[in-house]
Amino acid sequence: MKRIYLDACASHPPLPGLNEILAEFLPLLVNPSSRHASGRKIRGLVENVRDQLAAHLRCRPRELFFSSGGTESNQLALRCLVENLGRPATIVSSALEHPCVRGALEKLASEGHRVLYVKVKPSSELDLDSLRELLPQADLASFMLVNNETGTIYPLEEIGELCCEHQVLLHSDCVQALGRVPIPLKSLHAATFSHHKVGGLAGSGSLYLRDGLNLQGLYKGGNQEQEFRPGTENILGILSLQSFLANPQRMQEGLIRECRDHLEKRLEELGVEHRVQAQKTSRIGSISNIMFSGQDGQTLAFQLDLKGFEVSTGAACSSGSIMPSPVLLAMGMSEEEAKSALRISFHCYNQPDDAESLALALAGLVRKKD
Repeated sequence: MKRIYLDACASHPPLPGLNEILAEFLPLLVNPSSRHASGRKIRGLVENVRDQLAAHLRCRPRELFFSSGGTESNQLALRCLVENLGRPATIVSSALEHPCVRGALEKLASEGHRVLYVKVKPSSELDLDSLRELLPQADLASFMLVNNETGTIYPLEEIGELCCEHQVLLHSDCVQALGRVPIPLKSLHAATFSHHKVGGLAGSGSLYLRDGLNLQGLYKGGNQEQEFRPGTENILGILSLQSFLANPQRMQEGLIRECRDHLEKRLEELGVEHRVQAQKTSRIGSISNIMFSGQDGQTLAFQLDLKGFEVSTGAACSSGSIMPSPVLLAMGMSEEEAKSALRISFHCYNQPDDAESLALALAGLVRKKD
Protein backbone atom coordinates (compact mmCIF):
# COMPACT_ATOMS: atom_id res chain seq x y z
CA MET A 1 0.00 0.00 0.00
CA LYS A 2 1.27 3.44 -0.91
CA ARG A 3 1.46 5.68 2.13
CA ILE A 4 0.86 9.42 1.77
CA TYR A 5 2.33 11.57 4.53
CA LEU A 6 0.23 14.67 5.25
CA ASP A 7 1.46 15.67 8.70
CA ALA A 8 4.29 18.06 7.87
CA CYS A 9 3.39 20.39 10.74
CA ALA A 10 4.32 17.64 13.18
CA SER A 11 7.60 16.96 11.38
CA HIS A 12 8.64 17.85 7.86
CA PRO A 13 10.20 14.98 5.87
CA PRO A 14 14.01 15.20 5.56
CA LEU A 15 15.13 17.53 2.79
CA PRO A 16 17.53 16.50 0.02
CA GLY A 17 21.11 16.51 1.18
CA LEU A 18 20.43 15.38 4.74
CA ASN A 19 21.70 11.84 4.11
CA GLU A 20 24.91 13.24 2.65
CA ILE A 21 25.37 15.53 5.67
CA LEU A 22 24.94 12.63 8.08
CA ALA A 23 27.25 10.35 6.09
CA GLU A 24 29.95 13.01 5.88
CA PHE A 25 29.99 14.14 9.49
CA LEU A 26 28.94 11.10 11.54
CA PRO A 27 32.49 9.63 11.51
CA LEU A 28 33.91 13.01 12.59
CA LEU A 29 31.77 13.60 15.65
CA VAL A 30 33.72 14.72 18.69
CA ASN A 31 33.01 17.26 21.41
CA PRO A 32 33.15 20.74 19.82
CA SER A 33 34.46 22.17 23.10
CA SER A 34 37.61 20.04 22.83
CA ARG A 35 40.77 21.97 21.97
CA HIS A 36 42.33 19.40 19.65
CA ALA A 37 42.12 19.59 15.86
CA SER A 38 38.99 17.42 15.53
CA GLY A 39 37.18 19.43 18.20
CA ARG A 40 38.14 22.70 16.51
CA LYS A 41 36.89 21.38 13.17
CA ILE A 42 33.49 20.43 14.57
CA ARG A 43 33.29 23.79 16.38
CA GLY A 44 33.92 25.51 13.05
CA LEU A 45 31.11 23.55 11.41
CA VAL A 46 28.66 24.42 14.19
CA GLU A 47 29.55 28.10 13.97
CA ASN A 48 29.19 27.99 10.20
CA VAL A 49 25.59 26.83 10.60
CA ARG A 50 25.00 29.61 13.12
CA ASP A 51 26.39 32.12 10.59
CA GLN A 52 24.19 30.74 7.81
CA LEU A 53 21.06 30.86 9.97
CA ALA A 54 21.89 34.41 11.06
CA ALA A 55 22.28 35.44 7.41
CA HIS A 56 18.91 33.85 6.58
CA LEU A 57 17.18 35.58 9.50
CA ARG A 58 19.16 38.81 9.07
CA CYS A 59 20.46 38.94 12.61
CA ARG A 60 23.85 38.66 14.32
CA PRO A 61 25.26 35.17 14.92
CA ARG A 62 25.77 36.00 18.61
CA GLU A 63 22.00 36.50 18.90
CA LEU A 64 21.35 32.83 18.10
CA PHE A 65 21.51 29.96 20.60
CA PHE A 66 21.11 26.27 19.82
CA SER A 67 18.77 24.16 21.97
CA SER A 68 17.02 20.79 21.98
CA GLY A 69 14.03 22.12 20.03
CA GLY A 70 11.09 24.50 19.95
CA THR A 71 9.73 23.49 23.34
CA GLU A 72 12.97 24.17 25.18
CA SER A 73 13.55 27.40 23.26
CA ASN A 74 10.08 28.68 24.15
CA GLN A 75 10.44 27.73 27.80
CA LEU A 76 13.92 29.27 28.04
CA ALA A 77 12.81 32.50 26.40
CA LEU A 78 9.70 33.01 28.53
CA ARG A 79 11.30 31.96 31.81
CA CYS A 80 14.44 34.03 31.33
CA LEU A 81 12.61 37.15 30.10
CA VAL A 82 10.36 37.02 33.16
CA GLU A 83 13.10 36.26 35.68
CA ASN A 84 15.24 39.06 34.28
CA LEU A 85 12.59 41.54 35.44
CA GLY A 86 13.27 40.59 39.05
CA ARG A 87 9.64 41.03 40.10
CA PRO A 88 6.19 39.53 39.42
CA ALA A 89 5.44 40.06 35.74
CA THR A 90 2.29 40.60 33.73
CA ILE A 91 2.29 38.61 30.48
CA VAL A 92 -0.14 39.01 27.59
CA SER A 93 -0.76 36.09 25.24
CA SER A 94 -3.62 34.12 23.66
CA ALA A 95 -5.29 30.73 23.96
CA LEU A 96 -4.12 29.96 20.41
CA GLU A 97 -0.52 29.26 21.39
CA HIS A 98 1.22 25.89 21.11
CA PRO A 99 0.86 23.61 24.17
CA CYS A 100 4.49 24.22 25.20
CA VAL A 101 3.86 27.98 25.42
CA ARG A 102 0.51 27.59 27.14
CA GLY A 103 2.13 25.21 29.62
CA ALA A 104 4.97 27.63 30.33
CA LEU A 105 2.50 30.44 30.94
CA GLU A 106 0.39 28.28 33.27
CA LYS A 107 3.53 27.42 35.24
CA LEU A 108 4.50 31.09 35.52
CA ALA A 109 0.97 31.96 36.63
CA SER A 110 1.15 29.30 39.38
CA GLU A 111 4.30 31.01 40.66
CA GLY A 112 2.65 34.39 41.13
CA HIS A 113 3.02 36.01 37.72
CA ARG A 114 -0.11 37.32 36.01
CA VAL A 115 -1.15 36.07 32.56
CA LEU A 116 -3.77 37.95 30.55
CA TYR A 117 -5.33 36.52 27.40
CA VAL A 118 -6.33 38.49 24.32
CA LYS A 119 -9.77 37.79 22.88
CA VAL A 120 -9.87 35.51 19.83
CA LYS A 121 -12.19 35.85 16.85
CA PRO A 122 -14.04 32.80 15.41
CA SER A 123 -11.86 33.21 12.32
CA SER A 124 -8.81 32.41 14.53
CA GLU A 125 -7.60 36.00 14.27
CA LEU A 126 -6.57 37.99 17.33
CA ASP A 127 -8.74 40.84 18.54
CA LEU A 128 -6.20 43.67 18.39
CA ASP A 129 -8.55 46.04 20.24
CA SER A 130 -8.42 43.59 23.14
CA LEU A 131 -4.61 43.60 22.88
CA ARG A 132 -4.54 47.41 23.00
CA GLU A 133 -6.57 47.31 26.21
CA LEU A 134 -4.22 44.83 27.90
CA LEU A 135 -0.79 46.08 26.84
CA PRO A 136 -0.63 49.09 29.21
CA GLN A 137 -0.58 46.57 32.10
CA ALA A 138 2.01 44.24 30.55
CA ASP A 139 5.74 43.61 30.84
CA LEU A 140 5.92 40.83 28.25
CA ALA A 141 3.82 39.60 25.33
CA SER A 142 4.00 36.22 23.60
CA PHE A 143 2.31 35.57 20.25
CA MET A 144 3.10 32.97 17.61
CA LEU A 145 3.71 34.05 14.03
CA VAL A 146 1.93 31.11 12.36
CA ASN A 147 -0.68 28.98 14.08
CA ASN A 148 0.28 25.31 14.06
CA GLU A 149 -3.32 24.09 13.77
CA THR A 150 -5.03 26.53 11.38
CA GLY A 151 -2.08 28.05 9.52
CA THR A 152 -3.23 31.59 10.32
CA ILE A 153 -0.48 34.20 10.00
CA TYR A 154 -0.57 36.81 12.77
CA PRO A 155 0.39 40.49 12.27
CA LEU A 156 3.56 40.45 14.37
CA GLU A 157 4.89 43.70 12.95
CA GLU A 158 1.74 45.52 14.03
CA ILE A 159 1.80 43.75 17.39
CA GLY A 160 5.47 44.72 17.72
CA GLU A 161 4.63 48.37 17.13
CA LEU A 162 1.96 48.24 19.85
CA CYS A 163 4.39 46.57 22.24
CA CYS A 164 7.04 49.17 21.49
CA GLU A 165 4.58 51.97 22.35
CA HIS A 166 4.12 50.48 25.82
CA GLN A 167 7.73 49.28 26.27
CA VAL A 168 6.60 45.65 26.38
CA LEU A 169 8.99 42.85 25.46
CA LEU A 170 7.73 40.61 22.65
CA HIS A 171 8.45 36.88 22.25
CA SER A 172 7.21 34.80 19.34
CA ASP A 173 6.99 31.08 18.67
CA CYS A 174 8.11 31.03 15.02
CA VAL A 175 8.38 27.25 14.72
CA GLN A 176 5.80 26.92 11.92
CA ALA A 177 6.90 30.14 10.21
CA LEU A 178 10.56 29.42 9.43
CA GLY A 179 11.01 29.04 5.68
CA ARG A 180 7.37 29.83 4.98
CA VAL A 181 6.95 33.52 5.81
CA PRO A 182 9.41 36.34 6.58
CA ILE A 183 10.41 36.50 10.25
CA PRO A 184 10.06 40.11 11.51
CA LEU A 185 12.96 39.95 13.98
CA LYS A 186 13.16 43.74 14.18
CA SER A 187 9.79 43.61 15.97
CA LEU A 188 10.87 40.86 18.38
CA HIS A 189 13.01 40.48 21.46
CA ALA A 190 12.95 36.67 21.32
CA ALA A 191 11.96 34.08 18.71
CA THR A 192 12.07 30.29 18.62
CA PHE A 193 12.65 27.72 15.87
CA SER A 194 12.69 23.92 15.53
CA HIS A 195 14.95 22.20 13.02
CA HIS A 196 12.79 19.17 12.24
CA LYS A 197 9.94 21.44 11.13
CA VAL A 198 12.10 22.41 8.15
CA GLY A 199 13.45 19.00 7.20
CA GLY A 200 16.27 18.66 9.74
CA LEU A 201 16.60 16.27 12.66
CA ALA A 202 14.32 16.25 15.70
CA GLY A 203 15.88 17.15 19.04
CA SER A 204 17.48 20.36 17.82
CA GLY A 205 16.24 23.95 17.76
CA SER A 206 17.30 27.58 17.82
CA LEU A 207 16.54 30.59 19.96
CA TYR A 208 16.95 34.22 18.91
CA LEU A 209 17.57 36.75 21.69
CA ARG A 210 18.04 40.37 20.72
CA ASP A 211 21.35 41.94 21.61
CA GLY A 212 21.22 43.98 24.79
CA LEU A 213 18.78 41.84 26.77
CA ASN A 214 21.65 40.45 28.89
CA LEU A 215 19.56 37.48 30.06
CA GLN A 216 20.88 34.95 32.55
CA GLY A 217 20.40 31.32 31.55
CA LEU A 218 18.55 28.82 33.71
CA TYR A 219 21.38 26.29 33.87
CA LYS A 220 24.92 26.54 35.18
CA GLY A 221 28.00 24.44 34.64
CA GLY A 222 29.23 24.94 31.08
CA ASN A 223 30.35 27.65 28.70
CA GLN A 224 28.49 26.38 25.64
CA GLU A 225 26.16 28.81 23.85
CA GLN A 226 27.72 31.82 25.59
CA GLU A 227 26.93 30.13 28.94
CA PHE A 228 23.23 30.75 28.31
CA ARG A 229 22.41 27.15 27.43
CA PRO A 230 25.30 24.98 28.69
CA GLY A 231 25.69 21.36 27.69
CA THR A 232 27.33 19.60 24.76
CA GLU A 233 25.54 20.62 21.58
CA ASN A 234 23.49 18.25 19.44
CA ILE A 235 26.01 18.32 16.60
CA LEU A 236 24.06 16.28 14.04
CA GLY A 237 20.86 18.17 14.82
CA ILE A 238 22.61 21.48 14.24
CA LEU A 239 24.38 20.33 11.09
CA SER A 240 21.12 18.90 9.72
CA LEU A 241 19.80 22.46 9.46
CA GLN A 242 22.15 22.90 6.49
CA SER A 243 19.73 20.87 4.34
CA PHE A 244 17.18 23.69 4.78
CA LEU A 245 19.65 26.58 4.66
CA ALA A 246 21.11 25.33 1.37
CA ASN A 247 17.75 25.92 -0.31
CA PRO A 248 15.16 27.68 1.88
CA GLN A 249 12.88 28.11 -1.14
CA ARG A 250 11.89 24.44 -0.89
CA MET A 251 9.50 25.39 1.92
CA GLN A 252 7.80 28.13 -0.10
CA GLU A 253 4.18 28.04 -1.22
CA GLY A 254 4.02 27.06 -4.91
CA LEU A 255 2.97 23.45 -5.34
CA ILE A 256 2.36 23.07 -1.59
CA ARG A 257 -0.45 25.66 -1.68
CA GLU A 258 -1.76 24.09 -4.87
CA CYS A 259 -2.16 20.77 -3.05
CA ARG A 260 -3.94 22.41 -0.12
CA ASP A 261 -6.28 24.38 -2.36
CA HIS A 262 -7.01 21.32 -4.50
CA LEU A 263 -8.10 19.34 -1.45
CA GLU A 264 -10.43 22.07 -0.21
CA LYS A 265 -11.91 22.60 -3.68
CA ARG A 266 -12.48 18.90 -4.29
CA LEU A 267 -14.20 18.33 -0.94
CA GLU A 268 -16.66 21.03 -1.95
CA GLU A 269 -17.17 19.56 -5.42
CA LEU A 270 -17.68 16.07 -3.98
CA GLY A 271 -20.35 17.38 -1.63
CA VAL A 272 -18.56 16.28 1.55
CA GLU A 273 -20.07 17.75 4.74
CA HIS A 274 -17.19 19.85 6.09
CA ARG A 275 -15.96 23.28 7.15
CA VAL A 276 -12.46 24.66 6.70
CA GLN A 277 -11.23 26.65 9.68
CA ALA A 278 -9.68 30.10 9.14
CA GLN A 279 -10.24 29.75 5.40
CA LYS A 280 -10.69 33.49 4.88
CA THR A 281 -7.70 34.56 6.97
CA SER A 282 -4.15 35.04 5.81
CA ARG A 283 -2.82 31.47 5.98
CA ILE A 284 0.35 29.65 5.03
CA GLY A 285 -0.23 27.36 2.09
CA SER A 286 0.49 24.04 3.76
CA ILE A 287 -2.21 23.71 6.44
CA SER A 288 -5.87 22.81 6.13
CA ASN A 289 -7.83 22.38 9.36
CA ILE A 290 -11.17 20.82 8.49
CA MET A 291 -14.16 20.05 10.67
CA PHE A 292 -16.30 17.10 9.57
CA SER A 293 -19.66 17.54 11.26
CA GLY A 294 -20.90 14.48 13.12
CA GLN A 295 -17.54 12.70 12.84
CA ASP A 296 -14.98 11.83 15.50
CA GLY A 297 -11.65 13.21 14.33
CA GLN A 298 -9.54 10.51 15.97
CA THR A 299 -11.66 7.74 14.47
CA LEU A 300 -11.52 9.42 11.08
CA ALA A 301 -7.73 9.79 11.30
CA PHE A 302 -7.48 6.06 12.16
CA GLN A 303 -9.70 5.12 9.20
CA LEU A 304 -7.55 7.23 6.89
CA ASP A 305 -4.42 5.63 8.32
CA LEU A 306 -5.76 2.21 7.33
CA LYS A 307 -6.14 3.57 3.79
CA GLY A 308 -2.57 4.89 3.74
CA PHE A 309 -3.10 8.57 4.61
CA GLU A 310 -1.18 9.99 7.57
CA VAL A 311 -2.90 13.05 9.06
CA SER A 312 -3.40 14.41 12.58
CA THR A 313 -6.10 15.88 14.79
CA GLY A 314 -3.99 18.82 16.03
CA ALA A 315 -0.67 19.62 17.67
CA ALA A 316 1.60 16.55 17.72
CA CYS A 317 2.57 17.30 21.34
CA SER A 318 -1.02 16.67 22.42
CA SER A 319 -2.29 14.36 19.66
CA GLY A 320 -2.68 11.48 22.11
CA SER A 321 -5.14 13.47 24.16
CA ILE A 322 -8.85 12.76 23.92
CA MET A 323 -9.58 16.36 24.86
CA PRO A 324 -10.69 18.75 22.11
CA SER A 325 -8.19 21.26 20.77
CA PRO A 326 -7.90 24.37 23.00
CA VAL A 327 -7.19 26.36 19.85
CA LEU A 328 -10.49 25.39 18.23
CA LEU A 329 -12.37 25.90 21.51
CA ALA A 330 -10.87 29.39 21.78
CA MET A 331 -12.27 30.11 18.33
CA GLY A 332 -15.77 29.43 19.68
CA MET A 333 -16.29 25.86 18.50
CA SER A 334 -18.18 23.43 20.69
CA GLU A 335 -16.37 20.39 22.10
CA GLU A 336 -18.18 18.15 19.63
CA GLU A 337 -17.17 20.37 16.70
CA ALA A 338 -13.56 20.60 17.87
CA LYS A 339 -13.33 16.81 18.22
CA SER A 340 -14.49 16.40 14.61
CA ALA A 341 -11.52 18.28 13.11
CA LEU A 342 -8.51 17.02 11.21
CA ARG A 343 -5.28 18.91 10.53
CA ILE A 344 -3.86 18.11 7.12
CA SER A 345 -0.45 19.62 6.41
CA PHE A 346 1.32 19.33 3.06
CA HIS A 347 5.05 19.40 2.31
CA CYS A 348 7.42 19.92 -0.60
CA TYR A 349 7.21 16.29 -1.77
CA ASN A 350 3.41 16.19 -2.09
CA GLN A 351 1.68 16.35 -5.45
CA PRO A 352 -1.90 17.39 -6.33
CA ASP A 353 -2.63 13.69 -6.88
CA ASP A 354 -2.09 13.16 -3.14
CA ALA A 355 -4.74 15.77 -2.37
CA GLU A 356 -7.08 14.22 -4.93
CA SER A 357 -6.66 10.75 -3.41
CA LEU A 358 -7.34 12.10 0.09
CA ALA A 359 -10.44 13.97 -1.07
CA LEU A 360 -11.84 10.78 -2.62
CA ALA A 361 -11.04 8.78 0.52
CA LEU A 362 -12.81 11.34 2.71
CA ALA A 363 -15.78 11.33 0.35
CA GLY A 364 -16.08 7.61 1.04
CA LEU A 365 -15.91 8.03 4.81
CA VAL A 366 -17.85 11.23 5.50
CA ARG A 367 -21.50 11.91 4.89
CA LYS A 368 -22.51 14.07 1.96
CA LYS A 369 -24.31 17.39 2.22
CA ASP A 370 -28.11 17.22 2.20
